[in-house]
Amino acid sequence: MRFLIIIISVIFLPLMAGAQFYYGLQTDFGKSRVQYKEFNWTSYQYERFDTYYHRGGKPLAQYTAKQAHQLLSKIEKQLVFNFEKRIQFVIYNTFSDFKQSNIGYKQHDEYNIGGKTQIVGTIVLLYFDGDYNHLKKQIAAGITKILLNEMMYGGNMADAFTNSTLLNLPDWFVDGLVAFIADPWNMQMENRVKDKIGTEDFKNFNHLEKEDAVLAGYSIWHYISNTYGQQAVAELLYMVRLSRNIENGFQFVLGKSVKTINSEWLEYYFQTDVTGIYPSSNQLPIKIKSQEKITQIEISPKGNKIAFVSNEMGKYRIYLYDLKTKKQTKIVSVGHKLDRITDLTVPVIAWEPKGKKIAFVTEKKGKIQMNYYDISKRKTNRFELQHLQKVLSMSYDKKGKILLLSALRQNQTDIFTFGVVGHKLTNITNDKFLDLHPCFSPNNEFIIFSSNRKGDILYEESQVFSHNKTNDLFLYNYKTESPKLLRLTNTPEINETNPKPIKDNLYWFLADENGLNNRFSVKIDSVKVETDTSVFYQKNFTISPFTNYNRDIICFDTKPKAKHLVEVLYLNGNYSIYDKKLSRKIKKPEINLTDSYFLQLKNNKIESEFEPEKSNRDSLWKENKVDIQNYQFGTFDEINNRISNKENSHFSDNRKTTKLPKARNYFISFTTDYVVSQFDNSYITKSYQPYSNYKMPLFLNPDFDALIKVGTADLFEDYKIIGGVRLSGDLKSNGYMLSFLDNKNRLDKSYIFSRQSINMVKDNALQKVYSYELRGIFNWPFDEVFSTRGSLSFRNNKKVFMSTDIINLIKPNTYSNWITFRSEVVFENTINKGLNLYNGGRYKIFAEYYRLLEDAKTDMIILGLDARNYKKVSHSIIWANRVAASTSFGNQKLLYYMGGVDAWLMPKFNQETDVAENENYSYQTLATNLRGFHQNVRNGNSFFVLNTELRVPLFKYILRRPITSDFINNFQIVTFADFGTAWNGATPFSKENQLNYEVIENGPVTITIDKQKNPFVGGFGFGVRSRLFGYFLRADWAWGVEDGYVLPSILYISLGLDF
Repeated sequence: MRFLIIIISVIFLPLMAGAQFYYGLQTDFGKSRVQYKEFNWTSYQYERFDTYYHRGGKPLAQYTAKQAHQLLSKIEKQLVFNFEKRIQFVIYNTFSDFKQSNIGYKQHDEYNIGGKTQIVGTIVLLYFDGDYNHLKKQIAAGITKILLNEMMYGGNMADAFTNSTLLNLPDWFVDGLVAFIADPWNMQMENRVKDKIGTEDFKNFNHLEKEDAVLAGYSIWHYISNTYGQQAVAELLYMVRLSRNIENGFQFVLGKSVKTINSEWLEYYFQTDVTGIYPSSNQLPIKIKSQEKITQIEISPKGNKIAFVSNEMGKYRIYLYDLKTKKQTKIVSVGHKLDRITDLTVPVIAWEPKGKKIAFVTEKKGKIQMNYYDISKRKTNRFELQHLQKVLSMSYDKKGKILLLSALRQNQTDIFTFGVVGHKLTNITNDKFLDLHPCFSPNNEFIIFSSNRKGDILYEESQVFSHNKTNDLFLYNYKTESPKLLRLTNTPEINETNPKPIKDNLYWFLADENGLNNRFSVKIDSVKVETDTSVFYQKNFTISPFTNYNRDIICFDTKPKAKHLVEVLYLNGNYSIYDKKLSRKIKKPEINLTDSYFLQLKNNKIESEFEPEKSNRDSLWKENKVDIQNYQFGTFDEINNRISNKENSHFSDNRKTTKLPKARNYFISFTTDYVVSQFDNSYITKSYQPYSNYKMPLFLNPDFDALIKVGTADLFEDYKIIGGVRLSGDLKSNGYMLSFLDNKNRLDKSYIFSRQSINMVKDNALQKVYSYELRGIFNWPFDEVFSTRGSLSFRNNKKVFMSTDIINLIKPNTYSNWITFRSEVVFENTINKGLNLYNGGRYKIFAEYYRLLEDAKTDMIILGLDARNYKKVSHSIIWANRVAASTSFGNQKLLYYMGGVDAWLMPKFNQETDVAENENYSYQTLATNLRGFHQNVRNGNSFFVLNTELRVPLFKYILRRPITSDFINNFQIVTFADFGTAWNGATPFSKENQLNYEVIENGPVTITIDKQKNPFVGGFGFGVRSRLFGYFLRADWAWGVEDGYVLPSILYISLGLDF
């Protein structure tokens, strides 16, 4: 089979160039990447990898290098694979910077997807969100993805091409494994998996998409590793690569089918679900979409309203909910749903103490904005928040004059005070530790916050950096500004976050002691401040659990005077808000936390691997460890002595890093990005064809082509060079192209040179037309989905009369030179739901101007639009609709031939439909889809077409077990209807339309007959689609309807994706 694929690739080496002009339905849309600033890159080159960073990112590059040294060897050992290439880590300081990257940016739509060999990349794209633990997980995930791709798709070019064609791994297999290797003990993912299985969301495995597919895959690999041993993972990968079949790999290694493993996995997680209780408080009837994630909630100071933030694939909203009237109002809606990594930290909200305004922080064009929303006036005042990279959380003091921020500056997450009046920004902390969720005590004397710092004093930024894996709670004396902190918790294996003040000596917070985020309280019985020594100490404090839920608390909020508690949980497949009224006296409930099975499994793992260090999980909350009811804290002098004695042990291991190499500036160099070797029946460019002849109209459909395209790019994919050559089947219509793309700045620029030759019959002579074109294309994105584009091109047409007789032999060659301007506005906001399946919309309006340089009276103007909308009907069933129209006018015109489909493998042209003699046509093109007819059922200088399709991935929809066959997985049945016309004149019914009259000449007598013919035609039918050997094949059976009559069916076999 591999030999057959290689032979086909050598014989048929085609190229699908991005369409720049209207050519059937294969017009180009595409999203954009928007650059707001210029990045100058520097690198450190190590033995096995390089780290690239821009201004201010040097510490991130050094941290990445340290982690990469450890993780690369560890992951190689896990996968039993020795990676011999170099890895390039590209590190962005913030997520806003990360969004501006061109790496992975797909600029043009591809309709024919076959024959493309993507060179396995070695670039890991990273961004810093303020948390070094998150950065470490990104590094691990990036390394895993590169090694996995190299294992499955790497090797020599022949192996890479064959694997790209025959081995198509589903998302759950690849992305799930990446998630598992990068973070094998993720309690939050485990919690989400349990909920999905409990709600039967995972019962129909083939309906899983994006995040759900990752969750399912993560849990399957976790189950396999835990049940069959870690070595089974590497063995499975090896056998899947060897057999190029997932089913065969499972059968050989595990002795069971994928279906059996799927059943065992579901049963395993169902039986090990945690036993807890559901919230007993009132669930609020909020109205949000199922895909919206609630990321933050804030209750008003008086407790009568709540504000909460939701995020749906990057489109965020802020809602107000009135607890009395039950009315929900959307006050902010920003962004678009995008199929990429989502920043769930934006926006950040806080209630002003009087309850009249809501402050929220957003990010726009790479800058931070502070916003104040006036609830009564429904107006927002905003200004730029300078000197900060990102704001992670904020809260007001009791007077509303100060905002307390957890923010990122110079790649450090610190605590700041921000003056509401005057906008003065002041550091509270200034070090590399992760300081989160600060809030004032009710009396404004103290600040409680969560941090991963090891010590109990505020270090300066110059101190050596070493941090815990989890966060503890600390109390800072805001009144005395003492650098000595009061540590409220000291739990290396438990993460405490989101502290909220209840009273001056009582705080609630979240902690994952039992593997789930539950709400706890910390009560400080007495805090004494000695002004003469500036030392305060704690006599007694108590930590108590307040909930024992069976699902995580995502976030919660309460206010000292609100008398309400609101909690957000992901429960039964949805984000829900629960409201609980609080009594004046808060009683500690009698709760015994139930450890989740996942936590028990993790603890057993820790104990078995690190038995000598068992004391590292020294929780203040565990029995027989510390008497939490009467725990005595020492003074800060005692704490200081303890820190001094252990400071060296805190930092000694982290100083053992690889010697820092010399920093190098980045210089542009190109490497091969991909190779396309496919076969279809398209030309190398999609420019309009020269018009043939009204007496014998014919659209010149290309035969099978032999083309090849090679794409190269620099490291950051700011610059690309693409070259291609085409050899036609008869060797008479060859072509080639070369393009250079410059996407470094906000204005994207492309320069394309192409040469195309075609044979045509015109003026009773066989002619060969050589077209040379130089085109510059410019794209200005307003945002990622909305852009305006323009192009300027010069085209030289050389007509050579073939020597079929003596008359044509002596005819001289003729030349024509055209100049073209084109502009268009594009909106592209589709989300890929599978092969040939989308959700969302894409729209385009365009205008073109043509002029023959030799003749000023040859101008041609073209206007057009193409609008497409995709609606999810049920799971992966998509209803696709399209409307397209265009017209040409001026001294010269463009002729549209309507009928058929694009990339029709055996096209047929209708010679019986006449072309108007009195129109000065210069070029011609197709107007599709209109199934049920051959090409040229209607023609004219204007057209309109409407298409509607229902696309059903049959087996993916009805089968519950995982599908291992790529052909079966992508098999679709389609029902469709097309409707449209092409015409001359003002309207399809005008007298100027060639269809409405017929001229009969008989000697000196000329008779014009008016026809009563309906200009509109339609078609309906059904079809099947799937991917075979990497190519997407379509078969449609259609019946045309003309003048009320249903015509015999026509079978269309074609290549490429639908509209």
